[in-house]
Amino acid sequence: MTKNAIEHSNILNELVRAVKTLQLYPDGHPKLDEILTKTHQNIVKLTAETGDIKWTVDFKGIFFNKTPLLQKLPKIQQLTKELLIRRIKEVVFTPLVTIEELRHFFSLIIFDHEELRDMGGVKVYMARKRVLGIRLNEMTPAALEKLIEEQAALEDTDNLTDDDDDDEGREDEGIEAQDELSPGGTDGEQGREALLDELLGELKEERDLIKYQDLSVRITELASILEAEEQYQSITEILKTYALHLGDESNLPEALKRIAGDVMVELLTAKCVNYLLDGFVLKKEEDFNKTALILLHGGTEVHNTLLTLLLNLDDAKARHRIFKTAVGFGSRIRPEVEKRLKDDRWYAVRQMLALLGEIGDQASTEKIIEAYSHTDKRVKKEVLKSLTRIPSEASLKHLMAALKENKDISLQGQAIISLGILKNPSAVEPLGRIALKTERFKERIKLKKEAIKALGFIKSEDAVPYLKKILFLKVWLHKEAYNEIRCIAAESLGKIGGEEATELIRKASERYGGQTLKVCLRVLERIDQ
Repeated sequence: MTKNAIEHSNILNELVRAVKTLQLYPDGHPKLDEILTKTHQNIVKLTAETGDIKWTVDFKGIFFNKTPLLQKLPKIQQLTKELLIRRIKEVVFTPLVTIEELRHFFSLIIFDHEELRDMGGVKVYMARKRVLGIRLNEMTPAALEKLIEEQAALEDTDNLTDDDDDDEGREDEGIEAQDELSPGGTDGEQGREALLDELLGELKEERDLIKYQDLSVRITELASILEAEEQYQSITEILKTYALHLGDESNLPEALKRIAGDVMVELLTAKCVNYLLDGFVLKKEEDFNKTALILLHGGTEVHNTLLTLLLNLDDAKARHRIFKTAVGFGSRIRPEVEKRLKDDRWYAVRQMLALLGEIGDQASTEKIIEAYSHTDKRVKKEVLKSLTRIPSEASLKHLMAALKENKDISLQGQAIISLGILKNPSAVEPLGRIALKTERFKERIKLKKEAIKALGFIKSEDAVPYLKKILFLKVWLHKEAYNEIRCIAAESLGKIGGEEATELIRKASERYGGQTLKVCLRVLERIDQ
């Protein structure tokens, strides 16, 4: 951030403090004068150095020269909303601004909507207060002075309330929209539903950036009223409309899609998500899939709600659907998933590891490996499974180390399977040693078989010498049992393919009979195809 942007951010922060203080103490507070003085001094100092301070306001925040100012702070987001509701899209502070003018500007932000509407809008309000040092919405100094003169004349003739509809300074849509959105400005629930239908109808056809943004501000303001009344079915209709605008088949310009995405994040609160997932949605695949298309446009609120449900629902089908939806968020949900790796419940940690594996973000590798220190074997096995979906040097190194896990043979077995899935040729040599090792115990023989299978999955010609020895090894005891191992070796050679592997299988088909012969012939037939 540039030095100027930092100075602008400091002024904006003081401005928010002043507005907040004025809201809490409308009759005045000792701190307010102090904040106003400090804000005024900073503005005067900066305008003396750089000229007018010009901020633009849109759905994403408050900007100076396209640089966002304190964008992620909730208090700035709230101020942005208040400015847009009043149709304020540009604010200019000039070197002429006074402390009293700042006070009037702050009062404007908290001024009652109906009174502001009756007065004629924000420009008229500022003109009546004789504010010259602050200009709104690209108003020129000449136009501002003219409006001030007109308002003074109107005051002299005492016709302010009778001629509201004819005031040139009145903004024709913004304040009317706010009146429509207030509970008293509609005919109850039916009136709001009619207004919502009208706004969504306009939104579906709108492609102009400014108009689309204005409609979105009006819709989100209406949605806040609907949420207070728990009218989530109506909010769902809003979400469906914006989801269509963000869909793969939408031809909406990217700038409008960004606005739509911001609206989705704002409306998808925890209560709204719980409503969307409640009852039948969790039980019917088709209904859930429609809901998932909406949820995928949400933010942290959606992530937390889904993960909480995933870890607490008893319905296995519902958990599976939620898991699939969570995977659809990709890297966006990763931070919330990683936080839950510290959960006290082993099955919760295992579920989060599985989710990280499905997401497949390299950034999760370290956290996944750290979870191997968990005391529960089932968690450790999930670590080894998840690493197969995130190929990296770190994943390979950890799986190779797990081959030496002597305390639990099942972990060794999972490491072998995972290395096969990972398909890294570096694993051929340690797997080859396990495959060639003579074993007597049943569990160890299982490891040997898994190692032979893994060599086939890796499909590296480096594995051919190991498989050749296994295929043609002479055994004197337990010949029938060893035939199964020969068959697995033949299958693995078939997966590797190539002239040498094919020739070895052909020789084996000539040397052996029984099940080994059948397997060799089947593999050769598959290769010839």
